[in-house]
Amino acid sequence: MKRGNTVYLALHLLDRQLIDREERRCGRVDDVQLEPQDDSWAVKSLIVGSAPWSSRLPGPIGAIFRPFARSRTEVPFELVDDITPDIRLTVEGSELGLGRGDDRLGRLMRRLPFG
Repeated sequence: MKRGNTVYLALHLLDRQLIDREERRCGRVDDVQLEPQDDSWAVKSLIVGSAPWSSRLPGPIGAIFRPFARSRTEVPFELVDDITPDIRLTVEGSELGLGRGDDRLGRLMRRLPFG
């Protein structure tokens, strides 16, 4: 899908994998920030991190997770190159502070036998 087309948020953006220009996975889209534009709305940024999804958890489950959910990174929509089954970015994830989870997990996996 190229820019300028109609984007259905739940179908095309939410929970999609972000892929940076180096082909590294760098998170999933947890929320979308919109801004008014003429007589409609436009996507301003994609939000990645635990804070957005934890706020949607109901009742006592949300109360348990909210204190630990602090990460939130906004990816300006101008940095989106293409929306395929994944969302491709024009920059490296590390420039935005993304992808650190995969880096930590990779170090742990290398220490495990057969990892």
